[in-house]
Amino acid sequence: MAALQNLGLIFLFAAQHSLMARPWWKNLIPVKLQRPLYVAATLAALLLMYYLWQPIPGNVWNIETTAINIAVRACGWTGWIITIISAASMYPAELLGLRHSQQPFQITAPYKLVRHPMMLGLLIAFWSTPTMSNGRLVFAAAFTAYILIAIRWEEKDLRTRHGEEYANYAKRVPMLIPWR
Repeated sequence: MAALQNLGLIFLFAAQHSLMARPWWKNLIPVKLQRPLYVAATLAALLLMYYLWQPIPGNVWNIETTAINIAVRACGWTGWIITIISAASMYPAELLGLRHSQQPFQITAPYKLVRHPMMLGLLIAFWSTPTMSNGRLVFAAAFTAYILIAIRWEEKDLRTRHGEEYANYAKRVPMLIPWR
């Protein structure tokens, strides 16, 4: 039952996060309110998930070897650092809904390696743990599936919004893995 509840919470977050990012939804909301409402709803969905998440007993793996444990932790922190740098290289005020403007399409440092470095960083962070509990496995697997699906929707929106410029970028830069 805990796994089903947790999956339901992830589905709720994914539905909110994806539906409110779609152009048809944005057309229902005044431009100046779109991002603040999106950020507030995302925060509410995350808080609900954190509050209602149920532990699932047991571990899938537990790395006790010190050197490997440290290496896996370092990999996890690297994922979080990639995520933070990628978010900061965008337009943080717009990302957080503090300012609204349509920025031109430009490619900042991490986006020269992959088109979705924030998602890559999250995937690395979610899976790089010396102790993979059953609960974390549900979280990591469900969010991996969501990220892989959501990236496809985002790609479609970006191609619609930026046209040929984004299509050319997509030909040059891999989607998620830094090498082809």
